[in-house]
Amino acid sequence: MMQTYCKSGEESLTLTCPIDHQDTWVYLEAPETSEARAIAKTLGAKEELVLDALDLYEAPRFEVDHHATYIFLRYAGESDEAGTWPLLVAVTKSGVLTITPNEARFLKAFAESGDYDTADPMHLLIKILQTVTSHYRHSLINIQRAVNRRKQLIGKMRSEHIIELTDYEGTVNDFMDALIPQGVALGKLAHGKSGVLTAKNQDLLNDVILATAELVELGRSTLKTMENTREAYSVIATHRLNNTMRFLTALTIIVTVPNMVTGFYGMNLALPFAGPGAAYGVLAFVVLFFIAAAIVLSRHKWL
Repeated sequence: MMQTYCKSGEESLTLTCPIDHQDTWVYLEAPETSEARAIAKTLGAKEELVLDALDLYEAPRFEVDHHATYIFLRYAGESDEAGTWPLLVAVTKSGVLTITPNEARFLKAFAESGDYDTADPMHLLIKILQTVTSHYRHSLINIQRAVNRRKQLIGKMRSEHIIELTDYEGTVNDFMDALIPQGVALGKLAHGKSGVLTAKNQDLLNDVILATAELVELGRSTLKTMENTREAYSVIATHRLNNTMRFLTALTIIVTVPNMVTGFYGMNLALPFAGPGAAYGVLAFVVLFFIAAAIVLSRHKWL
């Protein structure tokens, strides 16, 4: 179900969109194709580019035409979602349009905060970029914290924890696939591909570009930590398996020889030393063998 939020000038964020003047921010969540087309026509945005924002697999990129600037982004999913979701921010002559096929609670919270000015569309665009970047940082730090917890308890990790690390790795890889081309798109914006930026907006955009580069490094560091943790767990698991195999082999040796002797003397045949005291001799041999084998195997750390 589509949710449409609008803000114009000093007005509060509303659910109705009477777009009858400039300096309006229109924020669409999960619109139908017909609704997206209607908004694009009203704001003077290119219809095909607006519809691209509804593609779940749309990649970050930068587009400019004579009437508008388009920044395609991907933002980190909320805490109950994995991966990333597409987001289009379009700056037109009538205002700013943001559109996403999913609910972006962090972006709605920013819209409700009022910490921006719709009269300066490029400033609003950069503030949205800051919000997306900040959300990535929050998500990455949460993942890094969870990975560090697992790393500290690596000796107690189980198979479900490895599956959890694999899920985190997939999420961080999704972040990296979005952040790297996103940084390229922001670089084009910073180099004046959409017009001249004010000094204040240029400084803010440079901060966003720097923050994006830092996020890429943080993502790489987190992936390396997960790789090292997995390798350490693999070494520990292999060592435990080797110890278990040695222990079972030692038990097999200890049990097999006495079992052969008792089985041999259990046959209903005339056997050497098979007199009345043979049972005591066999029992003594078994006990002595157990003791000797246990001592030898213990010295070699098989028990």
